[in-house]
Amino acid sequence: MIMVSITLKPSEYATAVYLASTREFVNRNFGVNDKQMGRDDGFQIAIDGFVGEIAVCKYFNVCPDLSFEPRAGGVDCVINGRRVDIKSTKPGRDRVYIPDWKAKNEIDRYIYCYVNFRSVDILGWFAPQDIFREDNLEQSPIKSINHHVLYLENLRKF
Repeated sequence: MIMVSITLKPSEYATAVYLASTREFVNRNFGVNDKQMGRDDGFQIAIDGFVGEIAVCKYFNVCPDLSFEPRAGGVDCVINGRRVDIKSTKPGRDRVYIPDWKAKNEIDRYIYCYVNFRSVDILGWFAPQDIFREDNLEQSPIKSINHHVLYLENLRKF
């Protein structure tokens, strides 16, 4: 698998921790539901998400969304006029799950990364038409949610 590797500086990692903490505080106080689906600690998932966002934005030389208004999901950055949602997972995972409700999001590209502390491997991307198909839709372990199963080996390359 061809990928781009980025290592964040300690100050960039500290920014990810700060933003994760601030967004969690703001969202909790405004009643925004946490929709993370992983089994890992929710705060660590948020940190890893920001680490991935900062690394991808650094690689493409664009500005990440540093805002912390109350919201759930949305666009992480814009690359070449395309709205991008950056997704992070642990190294070694070969598949990811996207809830079916995300089909309503106005996202043009989903970029996937492996995040291990400050080290990020940018793996590639999926377009919405790669994700939201009937042939990869399954019942989620969470009742009333269906998700799409995606194999990272099928990611499009940059």
